[in-house]
Amino acid sequence: MSSTNKSIPEIMVFRPTWKEFQNFSSYIEVMESQGAHKAGVAKVIPPPEWIPRKKNYDEDDIMSLIIPAPIRQDVVCTHGIYEQINVKEKAMTVADFKIMAKSEQYKTPSHIDYEELERKFWKNVIYNSPLYGADVSGSITDKDVDVWNINKLGTILDYVNEDYGIKIEGVNTAYLYFGMWKTSFAWHTEDMDLYSINYLHDGYPKTWYAIPPEHGRRLEKVANKMYPFFTSICPAFLRHKVAVISPYTLKKCSIPYNKITQERGEFMITFPFGYHAGFNHGFNIAEATNFATPRWVEYGKRALQCHCCRDSIKISMDTFVKRIQPEKYELWLKGNDIGTHPEDPSCTPVMRMPSKSLNIKCTSSTDYYDSSNKRSVKKIKSTKLETKKNPEYKNKINYKSTEKYVVDSDQTINQKGSTIISSKESDDSIEKVITISPINVKCLNSLNINRATEESRTNNGEEDGIDGIRTIISDIVNNCWSLEIEQLYNIFRSMNYPNCSSCIMMTCEKVSFNLDWKTTARSFMHLKSLNALKPTKAIFHNAISGTIILNAELLKCEKCYLVVHKVCYGIKNVDICIPWLCNRCMKNPMNAACVYCPLKYGALKEYKINEWSHVECYLFVHGSCPLTTRIFPTDFMTNQKCVICNLTSGNCFRCSDWSCNAWFHISCGIFAGFEYLIDRIRKHILINCIDHCYVSNKQRLFHINQKVWASQSNNNKFNRECRIVHIDKTPFCIVKFSDGSISDRIPLKQIKNFANDIPSINQEIHLESGDKGLFLGLNYDNPTYLVVYNNGNYSSVQAHNIRFWKNKHISNLKQNGKRVLANYRKNVGSMFDFTK
Repeated sequence: MSSTNKSIPEIMVFRPTWKEFQNFSSYIEVMESQGAHKAGVAKVIPPPEWIPRKKNYDEDDIMSLIIPAPIRQDVVCTHGIYEQINVKEKAMTVADFKIMAKSEQYKTPSHIDYEELERKFWKNVIYNSPLYGADVSGSITDKDVDVWNINKLGTILDYVNEDYGIKIEGVNTAYLYFGMWKTSFAWHTEDMDLYSINYLHDGYPKTWYAIPPEHGRRLEKVANKMYPFFTSICPAFLRHKVAVISPYTLKKCSIPYNKITQERGEFMITFPFGYHAGFNHGFNIAEATNFATPRWVEYGKRALQCHCCRDSIKISMDTFVKRIQPEKYELWLKGNDIGTHPEDPSCTPVMRMPSKSLNIKCTSSTDYYDSSNKRSVKKIKSTKLETKKNPEYKNKINYKSTEKYVVDSDQTINQKGSTIISSKESDDSIEKVITISPINVKCLNSLNINRATEESRTNNGEEDGIDGIRTIISDIVNNCWSLEIEQLYNIFRSMNYPNCSSCIMMTCEKVSFNLDWKTTARSFMHLKSLNALKPTKAIFHNAISGTIILNAELLKCEKCYLVVHKVCYGIKNVDICIPWLCNRCMKNPMNAACVYCPLKYGALKEYKINEWSHVECYLFVHGSCPLTTRIFPTDFMTNQKCVICNLTSGNCFRCSDWSCNAWFHISCGIFAGFEYLIDRIRKHILINCIDHCYVSNKQRLFHINQKVWASQSNNNKFNRECRIVHIDKTPFCIVKFSDGSISDRIPLKQIKNFANDIPSINQEIHLESGDKGLFLGLNYDNPTYLVVYNNGNYSSVQAHNIRFWKNKHISNLKQNGKRVLANYRKNVGSMFDFTK
């Protein structure tokens, strides 16, 4: 154990007697009474009488265990800042993992002492990425071990299971960790700033770094400056376990720390708000879990939460406050439990968020991506749970206990701002527009769907764009009309500039409907910004008519909260001094719906007696100003199933890209955020899904730190926003196989007979897969991009799996769309009359 400064508390080592060892919770109190918690971590060497396992550690019950998702730990360095990337690999047994760990490539290097090994770790941290068998659910401690059994510690954290019947893997159940040389854990505190216990069963030691809790805020401030991108996404990004900060950097930033080595057969205890990190010296087996004491409750109430990771651990503190701090319970429920963070002198109220259901996510907090870009996570359900009564268990835990309480979950309300521009000019003329046919969109390859938590949900792997949209709009397309849903829908479509329900069709920044859109809309329902809207740019009118109205008056329906420009909705004279009702609310047909799509809400107008349509739907079907009854025939398909809502009612169109073959309703396309472009010269409308906005290869220049959209290789949906952190321009081999097929994506390292050289053209090569082929050259045209997603996870993608959607590129997209349109007319001009 060592300290960087004599004035900071050192890591303490405890050697309890067999008698002292009998009560886990009591001994933790003894340790803290001596100041063990001040260093952030402590070591406990159990008495020799304590035997956690009678069998050897190379028995079949361990060696045959499956590590379902070993992670490859890549560490990248950008301007001297290290980021740890966890990439999930294929499952393997512990026996296979042990063989790999002791192989020539991954074995522990020779060293004189631990200091030299530490220097080698930091010198080679970015090279030769190791595999870590982390977060394997289970225990290898014998079941008859009654004391210090990690799988049944019997602390107050068990209230979660006692009261709610919930077990959180790795939090109140045991996890196993299989390490090898150079596997590491980045700087973090435990979920909810809990305690943790780690026992090293067998194998090589672990080196631990720890920062005293009183200096934890200093580390957070330094990390926020070092990792500004992660900070902008999530204030609690250190819970993502991506920050690899060396001791040298800590010293440079004047952050005090300690380090200690954990040997086989020793426990490490981490304390609330104790930041720690470390690495393994070689193959080892460890077991760990979280626990709690009454001292933790104040930390848990004030723990900084991660809200961007779907499977982050959040435990409602209600039951702990009621049991441990009954005198503060009423204040806690009212959000008036004001006090200081135990390690932070600033005084802030701790708000108990209003909610409807228990918010405990029963999964690991660590999030990984596998090498094939497939996500594998367990189902997450948030449900209202009844309390259980177990008097025997109450007596087992020697802490103050009161009546149990059903805990409600946290609910996050995301509020979006809007920009307002003022003017009074308006125009009522909208020129007729002819749509190009067939208009096709391979929609859903590009949906940007943020699945946020709303009452309850099930996450079964990666987001499915089609099913996600169907879930989101189910309240809107079903047969039951609801004024509240209509109001929320209209508000959500009008929250962002230019605030017009029709204009969002033509805006560059698309509205992203997610599962909590209704919650977000409710927060805007009574805002003055929607009750006294200022004039904004009439984008919808301008795009169609070709005339520019910088600012146009906005109207808000008093009943359904529809917000539209006068010129976009097609009305001239209206007295803005009296409450305005839209066409539908004025005639009060509550069950009126668009005849061209299944969406019942939005900018509806009655164009014929008892025949209603959205302004934008009417335009596409009839190709003219919505105010006229003149019909301009265009090609569309009726009774065709929409790939977004899965309904056959109305008229479906397709994207202007020939390769697409998916049909969709106009309103559904707007809902999904597709691109609608106007060729003002020819008066044509182009509809493009995000996958088919025409950007030439020369325009697709990606660079480090650029924000892009990435797709998953198995579904081609560009629905994940991310940032490029590294570009690997290592060339691939072009190989011709015996069956005549050619591949230009063979990595150089897969060539066995030319391990240290590049073969000559047409020379036979042998691949690791056992295949043989002729070497045809190198391919430099397909770099691999390492991207980081908004929740801190990483993935490797190719150029064809990336799109960029910044405002500065929109003009390029439109210009290129016109060029493609010219080719389109050239190829199919004989089929259509473009002179109408």
